[in-house]
Amino acid sequence: MTERRSTEPVVDLKQRLPPKDHPTTLSIIVPAFNERATIAAILRRVLAVEIPLEKELIIVDDASTDGTRGLLLELEGQTQKTSAVRMKLVLQGKNQGKGAAIRAGLRQATGDLVLIQDADREYDPRDYGLPLELFLDGRADVVFGTRFHGGTHRRLTFGTPWQIDG
Repeated sequence: MTERRSTEPVVDLKQRLPPKDHPTTLSIIVPAFNERATIAAILRRVLAVEIPLEKELIIVDDASTDGTRGLLLELEGQTQKTSAVRMKLVLQGKNQGKGAAIRAGLRQATGDLVLIQDADREYDPRDYGLPLELFLDGRADVVFGTRFHGGTHRRLTFGTPWQIDG
């Protein structure tokens, strides 16, 4: 069954500014391996999404062999000239997997909040509003998303980590 999506974001945060004691910068980590066909489109979408936070874009190329790295170098130069978004490109020497790419991105992140955006367009940047709203409203310390549940799914668990689901 195909899900129909609206072109509007889930939550519109364009006009909201965070209070002084809330985060001001969002680091968006994009791990990429052989994503030449999709990387430019997802980066355009990430750059275009309007949020009330400064964006820091960290793309980690995990030793792609399909030309992704060369394309990223071109896009980095273009982005620096045309956008106020801070962009960092991390080039891994050998393929180490998505987890290592995320850790490399986290080492470069300077934002108050961190979001991971897959390079294959699996997640839509227009959906950033809902998790960000939870932080800006003080209702969450961490938000995990999954593509396996349609719509919103909320599960609150209290207790120590070894008591959860145990």
